[in-house]
Amino acid sequence: MSGRNRQRPRLRVETKYTAVPDAEALAYVSNASLSQPIASEWVHIYQYLMTRVMGEKVPEDMRKESLGDYQMGLLSRLKEWIYRQRVKDRKEKRRVERARARAEAEAKAPKQMKLAL
Repeated sequence: MSGRNRQRPRLRVETKYTAVPDAEALAYVSNASLSQPIASEWVHIYQYLMTRVMGEKVPEDMRKESLGDYQMGLLSRLKEWIYRQRVKDRKEKRRVERARARAEAEAKAPKQMKLAL
């Protein structure tokens, strides 16, 4: 396997990661923080996302301009999870729509009588 082929899966993961905007991750962390206390790592991630999304509107004492590698890894895993959930939900929605369309088509189709011979 050439070096170029080995990098394709990694690029695909990076594409998935960038498919989830900071605002979506911020909404998830924000809602999670309302239901239970969050660890300090997630507080820093929350502040970082707030800074990225809201910019200058965030008070100076709440801004977080960067994250450490560990926190960035947590954020990356969160975004990958959000992406997987989004894909899973989309597939389920398509499955339901196909089943509904199939049921509607069957309901409109003329019924054939079965004759016992």
